Amino acid sequence: MANGLALCLGLNGVDADRYCNWPGTLQGAEPDARAMACLAVREGYSVTLRQSSQITRGAVEAAVRGALARLRSGDTFLLTFAGHGAQVSDPREPGGSSQALCLYDGLLIDDELYALFGEAPVGSRILVVADCCHSGTIVKEDDSVPVGALSRGMPSGDVLAIYEEHRAFYADRLARIPPDARTRLRATLRHFSACRDDEQALESQGQGLFTAALLQTWNQGAFQGNYDAFVEELRELSPGARHPGLLRLGPDDPAFDASRPFYLNLDAP
Repeated sequence: MANGLALCLGLNGVDADRYCNWPGTLQGAEPDARAMACLAVREGYSVTLRQSSQITRGAVEAAVRGALARLRSGDTFLLTFAGHGAQVSDPREPGGSSQALCLYDGLLIDDELYALFGEAPVGSRILVVADCCHSGTIVKEDDSVPVGALSRGMPSGDVLAIYEEHRAFYADRLARIPPDARTRLRATLRHFSACRDDEQALESQGQGLFTAALLQTWNQGAFQGNYDAFVEELRELSPGARHPGLLRLGPDDPAFDASRPFYLNLDAP
């Protein structure tokens, strides 16, 4: 029987002292994390839930690394994140930038996360669900944003100020990532994102709009389609100009792709 481990993260705010006095205040990220934890429990995952001040860079790295060390072939690690996303300068990238998660005490750049995922064993599976904005450099008024909605994207001016203040730290972290970090992924990874890099993820009435659509689609486990069908329904339910995505990384795994999302026992007779 396959095992599932889940780490559910939700930040309603960050340490303003580490973010140039930007508090990153949200209302729905912690409830989103709790909702995703409930989903994971229902599906049979062993769940770790962390909220706001518990979600430091060191704590997340340790939790991810510890979960991956427990995986065996056929097991699944589920990582869910609700909070702010940002975009930072990275000359190593073709587009000149990387995406980052805004953790309580600092940014976690996508290359760092991918490097961690490289520690997962052959035959294991990773599912990431990110309800955040990855468009930190493109923040503008949008007529399709519902009245009263909050963006889950970090303002570009704040991103620049924070990155410049801690440039040496982030440069050192990026320099430590092995050159083969992106190509050594042995696990199959699937990533549901709330929107494209040039779009905003939103929350309204105490809940992320993407998480709300995901829970509606999942329908207490009644959804029976595969990953492609799931993301198509998410797109139909998404407001305005937001386009939820499905990213595939790592080795092919037809059984994973053909299953309904979050399902564990893919190899059961």
